[in-house]
Amino acid sequence: MLPNTSKLTVYHGTNLFSAKVIKYNGIMLNAQRDLTDFGKGFYVTPHRKQAIEWALVKAQDPQVNSTLLKLLHINKDDYLNHPETRIPAFLSYHLNVKQLFSLHGLLFPMPYDSNWFLYKARWKDFVESCRLGMKHPFDFVYGPIGGRHNGTYAIVRPSKLKEQLALNSDKAMQCLSNLRITRLRPVNTNHEKKLNEHFLQRNRNKSVMNHPFLRSVCEELFSISQRSYLDADECAKFSWMAHQISKQESILWNESPTYWAFFILYGNKKLWYNDYESYLVRQQRNKK
Repeated sequence: MLPNTSKLTVYHGTNLFSAKVIKYNGIMLNAQRDLTDFGKGFYVTPHRKQAIEWALVKAQDPQVNSTLLKLLHINKDDYLNHPETRIPAFLSYHLNVKQLFSLHGLLFPMPYDSNWFLYKARWKDFVESCRLGMKHPFDFVYGPIGGRHNGTYAIVRPSKLKEQLALNSDKAMQCLSNLRITRLRPVNTNHEKKLNEHFLQRNRNKSVMNHPFLRSVCEELFSISQRSYLDADECAKFSWMAHQISKQESILWNESPTYWAFFILYGNKKLWYNDYESYLVRQQRNKK
């Protein structure tokens, strides 16, 4: 639970390009993703390690909302080919918690809290609704990240330890101060390449069918791309995310199999966030 204190350090993982955009242009709320756990907002965490994990993912997958590029007057190729999009970085801020608590917020306890059973059903309904585009009136929302998805983005389970704070209004973002940027080592180091080569060699004759999350990614890739199932299996098996997702409590579990299917299909060749979210909305409409 967020402590009721005057100052708390919070972190946001991203790539160096986006970190500098935030530093010099401020946080652009309308450029944030729509279908997220607590709605459109700027997400931070009190855990530095968690922000670093996100930064490594964002450097490997440098996607941004096309709205941001319009505001910056640059095209997608300029962004995707910029060297700083591949460099992980995280932002640190001082958060004025007392100022934040004076606003209209929603607080969920973490699953290890003794009161979690009172909030579990509401948290689940709230996150599932936000991931389908529900708008809410809160300036901020705090609680656990939606964890492993069991093959569908619409059905969620809480992460036991990973917590997040969504700042959903300009008033909430004004509670942040003392921005600092920390640049991390680029993702594609020689050590990472050797680990990937070892993983690929070890799994060359295996199918992703043995891993439930990768199987879901493969099925989504098959559906989206209309490739053969064998080809989808190969693409999923030899992808960057297949190596990462095998790690226990990987941050990648917090995105949907559909998200990673789009990642494998398009990589950094295009901006596909809008296509991804439109696809999720169409899927949900077809189920009704």
